[in-house]
Amino acid sequence: MRGLIALVSSLVLVAVAAPALAQSATKIGQHNAWGTYSYQASGGKVCYVLTVPTDKQPPTLDHGDMFFFVSQRPGQQ
Repeated sequence: MRGLIALVSSLVLVAVAAPALAQSATKIGQHNAWGTYSYQASGGKVCYVLTVPTDKQPPTLDHGDMFFFVSQRPGQQ
């Protein structure tokens, strides 16, 4: 699961932080199912948390690749 979280966080960074492509995210820590990360963008330090579901109901349904991402970006509302 940690590998999936790392992969998804990398993909999210590429998608939402195009100006910061030269920057790489630093993993701050792991808190149960949540990984915390940060990177330096042109507007300041960006922090985010990322998780994947630990359970998918109903199990017979193909849910696809699901994740939940929350970020804090300086200077944006």
